[in-house]
Amino acid sequence: HELEGEVDVVRHTFAAAAGTGDQGFYRNKRSRRVELGRCLTRMGRYAEAQEQLLEAHRVLDAAVGDGHIRTIRAVRALANLYEAWGKPDRAAVVGRPSPEDDQP
Repeated sequence: HELEGEVDVVRHTFAAAAGTGDQGFYRNKRSRRVELGRCLTRMGRYAEAQEQLLEAHRVLDAAVGDGHIRTIRAVRALANLYEAWGKPDRAAVVGRPSPEDDQP
């Protein structure tokens, strides 16, 4: 698949940067997981994409909160994954605001 090289580059970047102990890597790794998940989604590797995107969302939500643009991007990527995977019900649930979002 034409995106296989892109997946390899992202994975290699993870491994190389993790080995250096670069603190910037650890901040950006969360966003790189979203990129990897999107790439895997486009390749039709849905289970792998789900794993990456759920982990990215979990970590981003804990690190910067659910209203942060990076977390929102992870949620959108999850919704897109579920649409592509033929699971529109899951996509609707992921993309739906939580009840707390409606609170003043």
